Amino acid sequence: MLYVEDLMELSSSISSAGVLTKWMDPKNNTYIKTSAYNNETKEYHVEAVMECLASDIGRLIGVSVVDYWLDELDMGDSEILVCVSEDYKMKTPYRDKISVSSYLVSRGLEGAVRSDRYRSLVAEFPEIRESLDRLIVFDYLIDNYDRHMRNVELLSLGDGSVRLAPLFDNGSSLLADWVTEQDLADLEESEELFEEHIIHAETQSKCFAHDHRSELMLVDKSVFRNINLSITDEEWEQVTWKYAPYLSPLRLKMIYRLVTTRYSNLLRFAAK
Repeated sequence: MLYVEDLMELSSSISSAGVLTKWMDPKNNTYIKTSAYNNETKEYHVEAVMECLASDIGRLIGVSVVDYWLDELDMGDSEILVCVSEDYKMKTPYRDKISVSSYLVSRGLEGAVRSDRYRSLVAEFPEIRESLDRLIVFDYLIDNYDRHMRNVELLSLGDGSVRLAPLFDNGSSLLADWVTEQDLADLEESEELFEEHIIHAETQSKCFAHDHRSELMLVDKSVFRNINLSITDEEWEQVTWKYAPYLSPLRLKMIYRLVTTRYSNLLRFAAK
């Protein structure tokens, strides 16, 4: 159990589902994040759970991600479910860091065509291309709709090389933007919606293209040498249903259909 009086509030942001709040625990060097809070329904959404599930999926496929786990936070008048992560910088020796957003601004590229952002990064730092490609594959798989450049960081190491930081803030994904049970039912029942949003991945991406399908076309297929391409349906079921205590059966079912469909797409793409 965590206690809000022990934490330092960092920020609040508004999503389509409500207000998300972040804290830091200075004593334990951890970060705490809520799900979105809807002031009308007085309910929290699912982003905290999605953050943990996305972290599990990242490790399963072989992507460097920050570890997240669930805990409860005592707010004084109520207890809420939150996700917690360690500060990756405590475990990763580096000389300096900069967000990709800040890097692009420093190069006058903040307004560049999205694919040109990718090409600029790869040209400047060829050693990070595989990590960038893994990010794209990961976001395609989990349907991350809020991977903005501020939560992708470049680390300068002591030897002068540059690497991509472990991926964090992955919770705006895995159909969290389908807020209600009716939204999910519509997605399940509409062949047109399912094809557009699940199969064809014509869904919002923010980094290097406007949709995940187009973004995936940027990657060098050599990235798949270090992506786990032998995950079984049973393994996908295990990683998804681990969160059954926190998610509705319909949401679990649709998340499972999302990741298994997108994973099958990735297998076919890698084999071409």
